[in-house]
Amino acid sequence: MKTILLAIDFSDLAAQMIDNAQEMALALKANIWIVHVADPNPFFLEQNIEPPVLREQHEMEMSREQQELNAMVLYFGKYGIEAHAALLFGIPVASILEKANEIKADLIIIGKENHGFFYKALLGSTSEGVIKKAKCPVLVVPLHEED
Repeated sequence: MKTILLAIDFSDLAAQMIDNAQEMALALKANIWIVHVADPNPFFLEQNIEPPVLREQHEMEMSREQQELNAMVLYFGKYGIEAHAALLFGIPVASILEKANEIKADLIIIGKENHGFFYKALLGSTSEGVIKKAKCPVLVVPLHEED
């Protein structure tokens, strides 16, 4: 195993996922690609029709997310793990799988979402979609809440 794709959503589960990815990468002498699929701009209609303040707010959020990904790259680097980051845009399952194929990932690490019934019924689960369609093994990290 040479390449691990770590799909991060900046939830409470992120720290656990990073710890698991670090352990796996060190044990397998693998590099890591940290990816996050950003929420699409809900105000984008066409040709910059949205109000400038909303566009600026969305751009600031994308900048913050990229900075967090960059910080994760530096964190892994402290342990001698080669890491890369990618902020992706699109449908989460398709974007994660496309990047996994592009980098020839040997393993995908993804978190188990805690969405309710209606969310899953309407949009489905990202982790379940990745498991069903991935061409490599998928490690799903559950949220371990403190007692």
